Amino acid sequence: MTRPTDGGDEVGVLVVHVGDVRCGFVLDEVVEVLPALATTALPGAPETVSGVIDLRGALVPVLDLRRRLGLPTRPPDCEDHVVVCDVRPRRVGIWVDRAEDVVTVASRDLVPVDDVAQAKYLPGVTRRDDGLMLVYDVRSFLAADEALRLDSAVTSAESRRA
Repeated sequence: MTRPTDGGDEVGVLVVHVGDVRCGFVLDEVVEVLPALATTALPGAPETVSGVIDLRGALVPVLDLRRRLGLPTRPPDCEDHVVVCDVRPRRVGIWVDRAEDVVTVASRDLVPVDDVAQAKYLPGVTRRDDGLMLVYDVRSFLAADEALRLDSAVTSAESRRA
């Protein structure tokens, strides 16, 4: 995540919506945006993982952003999107209600969340013409123990496919 510096840097951000929450992902982490698609249950994965998809031969776990943020769940909708992110060492999908736009945010306009509140997964907040936007750090969505459980579940699923 690019942090505010001298004010000269800019960060590309993919704007998404989950319920009434508008948030963004740093564009450097985003690989592609897919339309809603069926996921397959992934036994042993953390509860924030809604399932796994086969993306051009690779198993990609899909995180449910509603669950991660503690928002009420709802059934999937054909208008939903899956944002595929590269968060080394893995690639993950993030289920969102809607991917909307790509915007550029000046680093000087990205306020570190520690200056505003204590929040997990959220390194910054930026003010837009139509309100605030929370910019999330996808790399921090999984705690260390969740990441280990996810790695184990994906490895097990891959071995069953072989």
